[in-house]
Amino acid sequence: MSIGDLLIGGLASQCATLGAVVDLKALSTTDVITLASVVVAALGVFVAGRYAKGQIQAAQDQLKHQSLTAHGEFLLSLHEHFREHDPIHLKLRDRPPRYHWWKDHEPSGEEWAEVEAYMGLFERVWVLVKDGSLDIEVVERLYGYRIENIVINDRIRKTKLEDQSRARYWIDFIELWRALDQAHQKRNGSSVCATQPAPRPPYPADQAVGISVTEVVST
Repeated sequence: MSIGDLLIGGLASQCATLGAVVDLKALSTTDVITLASVVVAALGVFVAGRYAKGQIQAAQDQLKHQSLTAHGEFLLSLHEHFREHDPIHLKLRDRPPRYHWWKDHEPSGEEWAEVEAYMGLFERVWVLVKDGSLDIEVVERLYGYRIENIVINDRIRKTKLEDQSRARYWIDFIELWRALDQAHQKRNGSSVCATQPAPRPPYPADQAVGISVTEVVST
């Protein structure tokens, strides 16, 4: 229905109502014109209000759609960054023969660099979680198993995460590990890595980085 139809229909309705209440025949031509002007003005305000409300709702729906689309593209972009680390990710999976690289010999400098770059990506994920760009529950569902593959590795865990002199350089990784443990506990009743739960605070340099895991894990 067009705005013109609404005005005509509304005007007819209002005139019929007025006719039932006021003796239009007793009014002068000026009075009738004045009443009609008031009715038309009131209908104009009503129609404009409905139109504006519809426009606002349409704009809100469009913004919501754009926000969801942008978030989806962001998640896909993040996944592409993880795929860049697939070589080390595949080595950390328990699938022989590649799984033996850290058991039979000391990892090379190049292999340690791969591990550190991979762990560094998770630290940036934790920053995104803390600033509200990512939900920890989403990270837990999509990438929790990757954290498990890292921390279950004795060589990596003992060297990077349990050695106090080095662990303080991996606080963001440790805090993501803690938060993922809490999210996984909430969803499945256990830690991300059942045999290796995240260290509990206080941990090296915890106070220095202003950490609050509970703020990013919804209750």
